[in-house]
Amino acid sequence: MSIVDTGKSALLVLLFAVSGCVLGDEGSMLSPYTSAYFELSGSEGVADGRTPVTVLVRGEAGSTLTLLLRSAEFVGGSTGSPLREKTVQLVAPGPDEEGLAEVLVVSNDPGLATVSFKVAPLASSLEIAFAPIAVTVGKPRAIEVWPGEVAHQLCIYANTLHGALSLGATAGALVPNAVELVPTNGGDSECSETPPSMQGVARVQWVSSVAADLEVHYTGARGEPILVHSSNLRGEAFPGYDVGVSSVDRTDSWTRLEVQLFYRETLSVAASPASSVSLGSLRSVPEGGRLVGSSSGGEEAIPQTDADGWVALYFENAGRDSVLSVFATPTGGGTLFLGDLPVPD
Repeated sequence: MSIVDTGKSALLVLLFAVSGCVLGDEGSMLSPYTSAYFELSGSEGVADGRTPVTVLVRGEAGSTLTLLLRSAEFVGGSTGSPLREKTVQLVAPGPDEEGLAEVLVVSNDPGLATVSFKVAPLASSLEIAFAPIAVTVGKPRAIEVWPGEVAHQLCIYANTLHGALSLGATAGALVPNAVELVPTNGGDSECSETPPSMQGVARVQWVSSVAADLEVHYTGARGEPILVHSSNLRGEAFPGYDVGVSSVDRTDSWTRLEVQLFYRETLSVAASPASSVSLGSLRSVPEGGRLVGSSSGGEEAIPQTDADGWVALYFENAGRDSVLSVFATPTGGGTLFLGDLPVPD
């Protein structure tokens, strides 16, 4: 007799002994565990504590079997503690068909989980692979220019569609900095270039004109955030401003200088009116231009452009006998020439 045959004989003896303990006087009958076996339905799992892997238990119809699970838990526990043991009954889908039961398994920890039979653990077992949480961050895409900053869109993909991401960057602002994952299959049309095996996606804005280091933490069923990704972000630099229109209107007492500011174009964003831009350090060359008010406030208020990039500046005429060149420092930009004030009549 070969070593293999000897092993099979020993296993059969063990199963008969187990069945005798379970069935008492009917121990001569075969144990239902001798014909039962496991099948894995679907691919490997992901260690988010929420995405179930389906395990099929097959065997003699009507059999009641108790299952054990190691390094994972069955779905369906009501006490809040991990459910590592589960009893199922095999039901035949049709006449003369094999019995079947379905159980769902989840895990918070990456690695292998093992499901087996409690009474006859050597009869059959199944290993289930749970992958760690994986995150991929798409390249920042400039979508809009703001005063002194560029807003970039970030698409963040994960190999789970459950849970939440919290984000941190060493420069700029992430809006929002915590977000729930949604399914990649139509959950967000702005993030449609899904990498392979990624199931969930989150979309945020990164508002900055500099590079930054990014960290992504994941929070799943366990409730404890874990670091799952770190990388460097590099976006488009703030392009600066242009004066699109400059016009002058004079009266006996004051001169109005009206200007419209535009953001210069970037690699991804076309030129557009610069709204809500403050004009700090307003000054004239030579000195002598006294600002008495603007379209956004009185003498003490810092002038600011409206939604279309317009602002009107009012300068006093008294005591002025030369042409004045007016300059300002808009938010996030360098010195900008606004226009000339002619000599009053």
